[in-house]
Formats: sequence, C-alpha cells, structure tokens
Amino acid sequence: MNQQEYDQLIDKKFGFLYNSGFSRTQVQDFHCVIESERVRIQIAYDCHRSFEILVEFGLRRQGEAASVCVCSISECLRAVNETAAAQRFSFMQATHEMLDEVLGLIAGVIRQSLWSFVVGEYSVYANAENERKRAWEKYVSDRQRQEAVSLAREAWYLARYDRVVELLSGISEPLDNADRLRLKLASDRCRTSR
Repeated sequence: MNQQEYDQLIDKKFGFLYNSGFSRTQVQDFHCVIESERVRIQIAYDCHRSFEILVEFGLRRQGEAASVCVCSISECLRAVNETAAAQRFSFMQATHEMLDEVLGLIAGVIRQSLWSFVVGEYSVYANAENERKRAWEKYVSDRQRQEAVSLAREAWYLARYDRVVELLSGISEPLDNADRLRLKLASDRCRTSR
C-alpha cells in the first residue's frame, strides 16, 4: 500500500466526518489528522514495523491550536462504558490486506459509540481523563502490591517474620491463600518471640 492508497482509504472510511465540519489537514507517512474547530482526530498506521493502528481524539479550547485533552480510542470507549469494545481496540494491528476492514470497524465505532467525542462534548473527554487516571492509579497500586508480596515471600524464606507482617499487613486487597497463611504464621511467630 502506498500513501495515495492510504489517503483514499481514509477518505472512504472517514468521509462522514467531512459532512460534520471536519477536514483532513495533514497526511504524511500514513499519519492522518482530521479536524474541526474543536476536535482533532489522529489516525496513524505504522506500516513499516509493528502494523499498529493508533487512533486519538483531542479536544481544543476555543481559539487554541494545541489539544488540551488527548485520549486514545480505547480510553474514549471506556469513558462511554463500552468496556468490551475498549479491550478490542486497545491494541490494533492490521496487515495491508486487513487495513480496509479494521479502519471500517473503527469508523463504525466512532459513528455508533463515540459521536459525543466527535462533537467535542467536554464531559466525555473529562470522563476519559478520569478513566485514564484511575487506570494509572490501579496499575501503580498493582505494581506496589506485587512488589510487596514478592519482598514478603523473600522475607519469609529468610525467617524475617516482622518484615513479612510489615509488608503483607499493609496490602488492602485480599491476599491469596498462601500469602494469607504466611501473614498469619508470621504474626503468630512475632507475638510468641516477644
């Protein structure tokens, strides 16, 4: 596929946006920007390495060129409670042969589920940013939990029961059976050693 064929495919699949005040403003190296006065939609295709397709929505303040809020298509879908679709669109790849079909799916999702992003409703962009923040906080929390459990298991094998108690008792989510038992036994051993 060459750049001209890609441009034609973008126009074919996303032409419905042109009837809503959007125009294609940039296209280079399989990276396309379709924008209106308030909203900027980027569609990028990495045809050289990963074959990944990236779709982002950006909301601008009146009269500003830069987007104040940028969200991936999966973040947008989660913001409008389309969780199953968000998982499907979180990592998209397509060979040149599949690109027509995948871009068609993306255009359909934009029409059916993400029109509020297209028209620039601030509340949905705010929801997407809040969702991103929650996802990041969950990721950090999960990583901290994994690290604490890993360190507690090492401390257990070194018979550092006070350290096991310190690490595992600070975890708010339920522990698995083995770690719950380690915490109980370590707590008992700390009490009896005093």
